Amino acid sequence: MRVSRRTTALLAAPLLGLAAGEVLVRAFAADEVDVARLRAARVPGYLAPFTRYSDDPALYYELRPHLDEDWGGVRLRTDADGLRIPTRGAAPPRAGGAVRLAVVGASVTFGHRVAYEDAYPHLLARRLETVWGVPVDLRVFAVPGYCAEQKARLFEVAVLPWRPDLVLWDVHHRDPFPILSPDAPIGMEPEYGDNRLGSALWKLVARRRHRARIEERALGRREEHEWLGPFLVAGPLVDRHFSFLARVGARAREAGVPVHAFVFEALALVGPAGEEHERRLHADLLPRLERLGFAVLDVWPALQREMEARGWTDQRDWWRSRDPLDVHPNEEGHAWWAETLARGLADARPR
Repeated sequence: MRVSRRTTALLAAPLLGLAAGEVLVRAFAADEVDVARLRAARVPGYLAPFTRYSDDPALYYELRPHLDEDWGGVRLRTDADGLRIPTRGAAPPRAGGAVRLAVVGASVTFGHRVAYEDAYPHLLARRLETVWGVPVDLRVFAVPGYCAEQKARLFEVAVLPWRPDLVLWDVHHRDPFPILSPDAPIGMEPEYGDNRLGSALWKLVARRRHRARIEERALGRREEHEWLGPFLVAGPLVDRHFSFLARVGARAREAGVPVHAFVFEALALVGPAGEEHERRLHADLLPRLERLGFAVLDVWPALQREMEARGWTDQRDWWRSRDPLDVHPNEEGHAWWAETLARGLADARPR
């Protein structure tokens, strides 16, 4: 059967178009597809040597697996799943009857600038072993900088598949912030979009589609929100924050996993400023969390009593650094939080 010239031309046109597209991409859009150029242009960020861009736009970035690095004098190790693990050796397998405890959070839960063994999740787990009288198998699901959306996604893809008996959720007043600030550069791994065909056009399309999904997570207009100092009090991002928490609550109920939440307060004050902070940020948060299905640990009264007993107006003696300012807790602060949370969870042992 003979094929007409017109049919041949029609069949060849898409192939010629694709070939032309390949040439144009390689000639004029190499900065978007060439691995070497992308790697050279990569913008470092917080924990940049220890993180990588995620293929999941809802996570955006994640910790690298199998790390064993010095982090400003602190040893940082991760397992095959990119979760932080003890400084010395692997976490030992727990005996039968161990309670699986998952702790979800961001930089505080991760143990910013402190050893794994000095961060509150490890101290809490060891304390609960004494209180509950059973071994506790701990996994810390925390990545510095994660917001509510990222934590909710991590809960779905990593926490629930581990089948924990109990989840402790670190709520932070920075959680409503999205993955990206207005001027933050958007990145992905240089190899993202590579394909078996070696097509630069295919890679360009894949990268631009992925970029568009990430751009949806950028900070909206500042004037749309109500603020108290550096924190969001109300507005679209706060509503979005609670939608992610609602999703976590629903998924937890479906899985039959109790989730206990506490609000980490690094900037709580004593006196009128503290009362305004509690009224506008803290007090309304707790009943909303309860309505979404979380069991709430209210640490505010204990924190206020501790600060008043020490004669503090703020927690600067628990901060990592005053100059430069770093309000993440130091070892003493982590120990207080672990002990306080252990008292709150004393009667929460899963049966």
